[in-house]
Amino acid sequence: MLSNTAYCKLIYQYIDEGIIVVSQGGKILWVNESLEKIFGYESGELLNKPLDTLIPKAFIGSHDQKRKSYIKNPIPRPRHHNLEFEGIRKDGKPIWLKIGLNSFEDDGEVYSIAQLTNVTDKRLAEINMQKYADRAKLFLKLSKTIFLELDQKGNIQLINDEGCLILGVSQDEAVGLNWFNTFISDHDRPRIKLLFNELINGRISDTKIVTSSIESKSGEKRLIQWHNTVIKNQKDKITGTLSSGIDITEQEALKKSQNNIVLLATEKERKRVAMELHDGVIQTLSAVSMNLKSIKDAIFTLPESNQKAFDEGLNLVLNTISEIRAISHDLMPSIIINHGLEKALNDLIERTTETNNIMVNYQSDGLSKSLDQMYALNIYRILQELIQNTIKHAEADSISIQIQKIEEFIQIIYQDNGIGFNTNLHLGNSEGMGIQNIKARIDSMNGDITIESSKGKGVIIMASLPITDKILMEQTVI
Repeated sequence: MLSNTAYCKLIYQYIDEGIIVVSQGGKILWVNESLEKIFGYESGELLNKPLDTLIPKAFIGSHDQKRKSYIKNPIPRPRHHNLEFEGIRKDGKPIWLKIGLNSFEDDGEVYSIAQLTNVTDKRLAEINMQKYADRAKLFLKLSKTIFLELDQKGNIQLINDEGCLILGVSQDEAVGLNWFNTFISDHDRPRIKLLFNELINGRISDTKIVTSSIESKSGEKRLIQWHNTVIKNQKDKITGTLSSGIDITEQEALKKSQNNIVLLATEKERKRVAMELHDGVIQTLSAVSMNLKSIKDAIFTLPESNQKAFDEGLNLVLNTISEIRAISHDLMPSIIINHGLEKALNDLIERTTETNNIMVNYQSDGLSKSLDQMYALNIYRILQELIQNTIKHAEADSISIQIQKIEEFIQIIYQDNGIGFNTNLHLGNSEGMGIQNIKARIDSMNGDITIESSKGKGVIIMASLPITDKILMEQTVI
């Protein structure tokens, strides 16, 4: 039967943790098999070697000081104190160990005994995680993309340097502020809050491209294109949202500038064609009609069939003149320039009801005659396109148009009682080109458009167009 001492030796020799006994002078007196395996040494190879054999060269000095300090005040330090140190294997590879220290005295000399647990795998994983975290922080710092984390109430939890730069605040200033009340522009706040609530309540898990206007600390507005997703905890509960945003202010400004150039060029070309029709074709046809009228009395001597053919030809010329005048007017409604938008819209509606079996209810609180001509023409074209869409596709017999100035916006509400359409499908086919043209015009005016329609339920289109002193004062020559 083994003695207690033999049992202890067996336990120390074969437990998973490494055991080492070191003399007061720093010499290795005893190690168990597990410690030899941890450091990669053969049995007995470490005995009587200096403890520095197991310490990286860079740390030998500091470690020796700590060891001597411990000898002077040998207080037990259990492993749960989370004392760790870096060692070095025989093959030169670093290892990390959690250490528990104790001591005993024999013949006036203090001996140290340590229990070592190999935590290299855990430590390497932590180092790798830290590397990834550092890289992520560097990416967030250098990226030209805004990264934003919000909690369930919409308060900022994290924002990167790019976001702070655009908003004109520090991270310390930003964290804790309510994102919507502080930085989202008034005009976009209801829409973006609604989207956030959909995410937080789990009705949607992420969003595709969403554009909103944000306002910096100094009041500067920037247009940001966002992608949003939800953040969940370990229990799969939604705790907030994570968003990435790209500043597209200059890009959109350039796009709108290009659209404006195209629209202006189109209107000038329409004006040129209208003048060609009016000054060329109409004048020629008018001369033809006058000549025909001048010989009308002389044809009574001709057979009745010839008289009928003459009358039909004259009427055809007169009808052609009338149609070309209408086309010329549609191409360039000079009434806008001469009498203003209000008069032009009344004229458009009057011609619509006269030539089509449709009733138009038009209400306006009075549109300023001092509107910029291009701005007024865009409104005219928007309503002209909407009316044409209704006539061609909607099978409606009633149209309602309301235009009113609300604070710094002109609001247009257009409604018909036609067959309606699927808005998603409609915008992708040829019939949707009219709507796309309308959207392009509204975008060029920095406005918003909302389309509500479904099969069999007609359509409601709402457009909100900003109006400023500049628009009231400037006069773009068309």
